[in-house]
Amino acid sequence: MIIEGRGARQCVCLRESIKRLALAQIPPLYQGLSLATVRPDTDRHALQGDLFDALRTAPEASYLLFGRNGCGKTLAGWLLYRSAIEAGRSATALSCSDLVLQFRAWEFDPDKIPAVQPDDLKTGERRLLFLDEIDKARPTEFAGETLFRLLDAAYTHRQQVVVTSNTPLNDLAAHWSRNNVSIGPSLVRRLMEMDAALLVEMF
Repeated sequence: MIIEGRGARQCVCLRESIKRLALAQIPPLYQGLSLATVRPDTDRHALQGDLFDALRTAPEASYLLFGRNGCGKTLAGWLLYRSAIEAGRSATALSCSDLVLQFRAWEFDPDKIPAVQPDDLKTGERRLLFLDEIDKARPTEFAGETLFRLLDAAYTHRQQVVVTSNTPLNDLAAHWSRNNVSIGPSLVRRLMEMDAALLVEMF
């Protein structure tokens, strides 16, 4: 179906096809779950209910999700990803390690374009960037600088950022400082300064 507007023609079929492709990126473990239907598993973590309530109240806020394995951090990120896609917003979700690998491959092959680049975030459109396991990528100087450029663009242009980590905030700064003493504190500062960012700790 084609809808005509003020000099523009928007193909609803194409828009729905793009949405289906984006939703297909959600891993099988989290398919079928949404903010409207998910129920907390307090055996995994007593604060899951509070976390899901916060996500429902502010689905466009940035979230810094820190906690132990299995507490629901990654699930929360994919719930927000689904919410963004279903609301018609652009969203990118991947592990931090995969992000760095994509940028490294792009260095040697210009056709291997990363899923998201800093320029993609330099827009007035409200986008979601979900980086899972930000503490797992090897903290090389290249990785740290790549991650900082991306987060700096998201911060400057007031984008929605969701990150997960098994490492506490202070330890995260130390992790990313192993090969560049200034990059770790800079990364953490950018995360903490994200527009209306909510820090959630579930250790």
